[in-house]
Amino acid sequence: MLLADVNRLATIDQTMFQKAGGDPTIFYLHGYWKLAPDEMLVIDTPIPDCTFWNFQVDNVWFESLDYRHHRIHLNAHNAALNPDGTVTIVVAARDPGFGNWLDTAGHDHGTMLLRWTGAQDHPVPATRVEKLP
Repeated sequence: MLLADVNRLATIDQTMFQKAGGDPTIFYLHGYWKLAPDEMLVIDTPIPDCTFWNFQVDNVWFESLDYRHHRIHLNAHNAALNPDGTVTIVVAARDPGFGNWLDTAGHDHGTMLLRWTGAQDHPVPATRVEKLP
């Protein structure tokens, strides 16, 4: 993994996912995250016209974090959209008080996955690391 690839969602080549048995109607965006205790990863993305989308925070083995005790995923049913139809997702160790906050559940690094089902467009989200307020 290159340092430039950390805290980004930029998987364009779907070959790896298809070879692993991925559904061809799903477009996957995968990335690695690493945050200091006082940092948050802010992800801004348009939501394409699709039948389903979701984002989840995972550990280094691509396993979802503990969703029973922590909010670690978003989809069209539980995310608050921005007025322009985009979504802002915040990944951090503590709630910054705005956005769709997802908890790192005690981890300081891991993986993340965003996927669209049945979309014709596949926007790549903008990401940035900021200090927690």
